[in-house]
Amino acid sequence: MHRIVLLLPLAATLLTGCTEPAIDPSEVIRRSLYAGSSTESYEFSAHVVATARGPIVYSGSAILQGSVRRSGVIASTVSLSMERIQGTASDRVDGVVGMRYPGNRILYLDLSAISGHVGSELQAQLSGATFDGWTALTMTGVSIQPSFPTEEEIQAQASAFVVLRDRSTRSGDYMFDVGFAPGVVSALVNGARDDAITGALTIDRETFALKRALWTMVALPTPIGNMTGTVDVTFSSFNEVTLPVMPLFTGSSLPFDTLFDTISAAVPISS
Repeated sequence: MHRIVLLLPLAATLLTGCTEPAIDPSEVIRRSLYAGSSTESYEFSAHVVATARGPIVYSGSAILQGSVRRSGVIASTVSLSMERIQGTASDRVDGVVGMRYPGNRILYLDLSAISGHVGSELQAQLSGATFDGWTALTMTGVSIQPSFPTEEEIQAQASAFVVLRDRSTRSGDYMFDVGFAPGVVSALVNGARDDAITGALTIDRETFALKRALWTMVALPTPIGNMTGTVDVTFSSFNEVTLPVMPLFTGSSLPFDTLFDTISAAVPISS
């Protein structure tokens, strides 16, 4: 028994020496950003719930599922529900939108599953640029190209995060509650407070791949009012994506801004 007691300090020393040293949370985030920059493709699923309060109140939710390739090709489906309220009058839009982006600055939308009057009006107004159910929109001045940053950009992005709480366990994924350094949020959204956007990140302990990002918005200034809501995104199937066939279209397309003008005209406030 005496020998066992004497050996305990030695055993503790050996075990401590074999334990993998802890990685600083900021370094984990940097490695995760680097892992993302070298990913060729991935699938994503996102759940968005938001309310914007201005003269008109916009409230809605959306579920997005899709895939992205490093080349810029994107394919997704969006299930959405949105309500617009002004005083005692309101209107609602529900439906499913298909999206294809081959990376050639032409965005293709399938709006055929938008419900009721709004769906009919959209299809009628955009029919000049519609073929086989797909509406072609030119992304002039707008980019939805996936971001694959350089080493310098990764370092700059990592320094923008502030780890508020480390919820990681020794054997599980890295889990951090994060905010942003002073001035970062206001640089993205004019007039926003530093704490207007916070997040919770889940990062794979072995590969450093970002598995989930839950973003919370509070009083975020937007053109239609202060927005509050959440964006919950999960990522999977890294480097294993097979994209569906893209539309082939040689006809005319409409400017991307036309979509918003048409939606505004197609969704009148009704009592």
